[in-house]
Amino acid sequence: MALRSATLNVMMKAARQAGVRLKRDYGEVDQLQVSRKGPADFVSMAACVGRYDQWKTFDQQWNAALAKHNAPYLHMREYAHSIGPFEGWKEPQRRGLMADCLGACPSNRL
Repeated sequence: MALRSATLNVMMKAARQAGVRLKRDYGEVDQLQVSRKGPADFVSMAACVGRYDQWKTFDQQWNAALAKHNAPYLHMREYAHSIGPFEGWKEPQRRGLMADCLGACPSNRL
């Protein structure tokens, strides 16, 4: 039996854990039902891949953006409709949060 390096073992374990979560998330999206279907009714799902150091930097910047705007999280279904923690936010505050969150994830990092 061939032995694997500790690094490879860690990477394989992380991939298995991510796979379980992605499968669960896909199942939730797959079971999503809407009462009508048209060009404006859609659901999107995306994934990003990156090294640990890239994710650590992203996580720090994302959390800093949320803290700067006193937002506990960014869920688009609430943000888009100004409900939940985004209720009563003025447009400049909404745009500021979005700009800072997007700034945490430029396409060349992940």
